[in-house]
Amino acid sequence: MFKRLVMPAILLVVAFFGYSYWKHGSIDFRVNIGAKQVTSDIADQAKRGIPAAEFIEGQHWERLEEPLFVTKENVTMLFSYACVHCARLEEAYEDFAYIGSKPEMAYVPAPWGRNRVEAMRYYALEHLGHEALHPEYLKARHAGFRKFPGDEMFFVRMGFPQLAEVFNKTYQRQSFAEKFHRDRQVVQALTPHMNATPAIAVSGKYRVMIENITSGYDEIVAVSDWLMATQP
Repeated sequence: MFKRLVMPAILLVVAFFGYSYWKHGSIDFRVNIGAKQVTSDIADQAKRGIPAAEFIEGQHWERLEEPLFVTKENVTMLFSYACVHCARLEEAYEDFAYIGSKPEMAYVPAPWGRNRVEAMRYYALEHLGHEALHPEYLKARHAGFRKFPGDEMFFVRMGFPQLAEVFNKTYQRQSFAEKFHRDRQVVQALTPHMNATPAIAVSGKYRVMIENITSGYDEIVAVSDWLMATQP
């Protein structure tokens, strides 16, 4: 009788942590069951013009000394394909579409250290006119138990089998010096204290102070949405 009760309980615990690892790439004990509802409530308040006292200048966000050069994008993400948190934050912005709408996004790859090679992968996608594949490529690189299948299989699955070879040649043989130079201002503005990803700018004027965020990716999304709704 005891064994009959214990074994199902053990299987449930294993299944829970297995799902946590598959979804987040790690076992996170800081699960906040109400996080999405909190995000939804705050976002709804922002859309209706109700101030959110939780989001304080100097604590959750700050003004950039010089506005970034952006076009129509509302949110600019500094990222690296080697950064699992960047992938999870991308998923959080996409999940937000269920309670609001995903903002227009611009992406700038981190250029320092080993991230430079990863940055060249993004610039290759951009150069080839397939930057729209970036969110899926980023998420595929960090899909938990589902090991990244490699560039060739990724493009096959996305419906662009001919792209794999030219993609590899492009990012391996070009320096993209002009693109690194173009994005230098964004990188400097979003990493005032240390080189770290992800980093978020909103409307080219504000930086979400991710280093002070305590409630995870949903709070980052909520802060950026509130900034878009309430700040000129």
